[in-house]
Amino acid sequence: MRALYINILFLISIAISAQKGKTYYSINEIEKSPDLVYAINLSNQNLSTFPEIILKCKNLEILDLKQNNIKEIPEKIGNLKNIYELWLVDNQIEKLPESISKLTNLENLIIAFNKIEYFPKNFHKLSNLRKLVANNNKLKALPENISELKYLKFLHLGRNEINKITEDIFNMESLFLLDFNRNKIEVLPTLHKNNKALQVLYLRANMINEIPESFQNLNELTELYIMETEIKNIPNEIITNPNLRLIGYSPQQLNTKQIENYKLLNSKCKFDDTIVYIEPED
Repeated sequence: MRALYINILFLISIAISAQKGKTYYSINEIEKSPDLVYAINLSNQNLSTFPEIILKCKNLEILDLKQNNIKEIPEKIGNLKNIYELWLVDNQIEKLPESISKLTNLENLIIAFNKIEYFPKNFHKLSNLRKLVANNNKLKALPENISELKYLKFLHLGRNEINKITEDIFNMESLFLLDFNRNKIEVLPTLHKNNKALQVLYLRANMINEIPESFQNLNELTELYIMETEIKNIPNEIITNPNLRLIGYSPQQLNTKQIENYKLLNSKCKFDDTIVYIEPED
């Protein structure tokens, strides 16, 4: 009897394992056995509303709804506790539900190309978030208490309406890449702490006219992009950062004499004034 029981458990385990490797591409498929659904891809299916059947998939881990016309994400999405990857790119979403903060297993949140203006109040409770791609929205501000996202490594906030950033974002212990391209930032904060994580910083096409000397505290910075800003000078303290390898700038920003001086200070650093530019990955 015990052997039979063990065999049944084994077969169930095999079945679940097989289901975990399967991605569901239609609502009809999902409706047959929602409890066994672990991955859903309903991208580019002209959906105008969030499919209710998804909320019954209590074991769901990956959800891809990109390139639809969805305007609202239901509060009940917070019940899908196992989701670790959520794609909502290129919809018509104006706000995220407060309950999204309950998705504490969420690692990758991709919400680019929507109409989102603000992050939910408790967004910082997404304690396992590794990657946030929120470019091409209408965001006015950073998430509150963003520095509590201690595992966040990639943060894409380009092409939004952010006009102020605080020192908190430069105190994040895991942040590797920070993209603020094409926002409305005028002033960079003074940094009082060393940062040993941030390596790539995009500030292109903002209204910034000065980089604080305290940015020398970005100890591991390897790439800095300041094209289409009002910055006319880069502090020597930043140039001499031994890890700095690339500065992207517009030709009219820095003169030849400045660049030659910078090259003397850091012979390993390349100054890229080319117009061709690869945007950060969406």
